[in-house]
Amino acid sequence: MGFSKVLLLGSLLLAFLVESPVSFSDVVCQKASSLHLPDIQIVSVGEVSPNSAATFRELSPALLQGLPAFCRVQAVARPASDSEIHIEVWIPIANWNRRFWGVGNGGFGGSIDLYSMANLVGRGFATAGTDTGHSLPSSNATWALGHPQKIEDFGWRAIHLMTITAKAVVAAVTDQSPAKSYFGSCSTGGRQALMEVQRFPGDYDGVLAGAPANDWTSLLAMGASDMKAFDSEPDSYISPEDLTVIHDAVERACHATNGVVADPTRCSFNPRELVCSQNRSTGCLNKDQVGFLKRLYQGLPRPPDSPAFPGYEPGGELGPGGWSTWLTGRSPGASLMAVFVRGYYANFVYDDSNWQIRDFNLRSASALSKRGSEQALNATATDLAAFRDRGGKLIIYHGWSDPAIPPLSSVRYFNGVIRTMGVSDTESFLRLYMVPGMQHCAGGPGADSFGQEDPSFPPTDASRDIASSLVKWVEEGKSPESLIATKYDNSEGKSRPVKFTQLLCPYPLAARYTRTGEKGNATSYVCSSSH
Repeated sequence: MGFSKVLLLGSLLLAFLVESPVSFSDVVCQKASSLHLPDIQIVSVGEVSPNSAATFRELSPALLQGLPAFCRVQAVARPASDSEIHIEVWIPIANWNRRFWGVGNGGFGGSIDLYSMANLVGRGFATAGTDTGHSLPSSNATWALGHPQKIEDFGWRAIHLMTITAKAVVAAVTDQSPAKSYFGSCSTGGRQALMEVQRFPGDYDGVLAGAPANDWTSLLAMGASDMKAFDSEPDSYISPEDLTVIHDAVERACHATNGVVADPTRCSFNPRELVCSQNRSTGCLNKDQVGFLKRLYQGLPRPPDSPAFPGYEPGGELGPGGWSTWLTGRSPGASLMAVFVRGYYANFVYDDSNWQIRDFNLRSASALSKRGSEQALNATATDLAAFRDRGGKLIIYHGWSDPAIPPLSSVRYFNGVIRTMGVSDTESFLRLYMVPGMQHCAGGPGADSFGQEDPSFPPTDASRDIASSLVKWVEEGKSPESLIATKYDNSEGKSRPVKFTQLLCPYPLAARYTRTGEKGNATSYVCSSSH
């Protein structure tokens, strides 16, 4: 038999294995009870069914009613004397699709995303999540103060141990290892995704990294610099009403359509145009406000004035998930960025619960981060050859209007991989999608629904579902090209009407209007290397 025929037979066999669902008796769940893994304790094994609503209080009864019965395995990992990493593994008892999908976290972690797990197990996946080693809210970092091993757990160890544990549990319960394994998450979860690709290239076959906070220390150094400047100049506060002034000017300067700036890097908006003058006292900003606005757009400088970390792009100022939430706050000092900056530097870097943003010094903070938490938290390595060589596929996505993590940070990482590995090698396993008008992971004026938060399986239309597109790339070798994102109106219910659709193109390509058809229809656009 020729080599090509062997490859064909192998691929057909894999497809058969993945697509052939597996079912077993619920009593088989108990096989996980006798599982022995280093540093892992199995603490609970049982079946969860729609009738379990009264006892499974972590999930709403309505959501549980829509799920199939599944094995629920709870475990605790203690890789260090100070570790206490909680892990959940769920396996559908009927019609398991032979795939495993790991779930990530947001912010400083602290909880397991049970709703994403419910979504996945309802679609036939075995799935797992972890609290990353503590149980405080995701905006609270006091757990890290004086606990360097917990920082390691949060930074990289918890997701890897979750993955090892989940695969072992699945194999013990079903007598079969997952045919393919996937990981997908956004923000901190996007950082976790890239950390897995870089440190543990054998953990997953396909990885979906949304708005990754992968250069964690640079992001928060920029945030601290911005917040300190903001704090030292009370007149620089930009109110929610001021944001409307800014956004209106951005829309005019950037030729926005439906409130969406298609490519903010091509926009010539100049904040100085908003400075109030003798002849203009409304619809404008004072000089301190304009100075702070320029700072947010410019990013963190490094002599001789080259950007050490990119700033935010024009277009994401308004909305419930916009700048008033993340950067400027509904009152001075009340932004999420200020919360994360204080949490990180007080508890991860300075080990001082009384530390305040006014105490920030970029040079000393950077030196302390390099000696301490940077290695545990940053996922910036650009040599991904080990992941590529084992057939791994990686998709990164990021909203152009993200007010939490600058969009160009993902472009910078993508270009770094190209510089390290070359264009053709990078294209063989990596795609980046920049989403016009989308804010942090979702939301904003742009089309923000493309399967990144609620993937539809089986993958009937990979052109509209980025997760399904990843599955097809891994299992069928069909590389993803363009995607269609949908913007729904805000009415509640599953039958929300569609406002418009948007074509998403693999970066550096961008959607170009063909001059025929409706501008609010993705089919009126093509992917092009220029506008």
